[in-house]
Amino acid sequence: MRVDVSQILDDVGSSIRIKTQEAAQFDEPSLEFCSPIDFDLTLTNVGKAILVQGKIKGTLVMECAICLNKFKQRIEFELNDEFVKGKPNEDQFAIHGKEIDLSELLRQEFLLWFPMKPVCVLCREDIKEVNISGSTKKTSF
Repeated sequence: MRVDVSQILDDVGSSIRIKTQEAAQFDEPSLEFCSPIDFDLTLTNVGKAILVQGKIKGTLVMECAICLNKFKQRIEFELNDEFVKGKPNEDQFAIHGKEIDLSELLRQEFLLWFPMKPVCVLCREDIKEVNISGSTKKTSF
């Protein structure tokens, strides 16, 4: 997702708000979306960088680590990242001309929030609950 920041690029302290939905376009096989991503972002010129803050919501198709069935999982997270003017460090992103490209930042964030072992609701209800003493409270599988 490319965002034109020309309105705020030369005016420190100025900001723009982006509230939209866009289809996900990541070159990442594990990120399969079943609906557009919701963006509610504020981009602020903080001098040497554009600060991107806000909320991202998306619904991913995941494979349950227990039953291997596909299920939908809503993922929500907040962004608080900078796009710098000039050469970025390894943990920063660059402003390209008068645009910033949120694609790599979003890909990294969705992967960060992606569960290591996704479990569907049905399997979650069937998992044994073990208390501190080790006795089983629920035994159905």
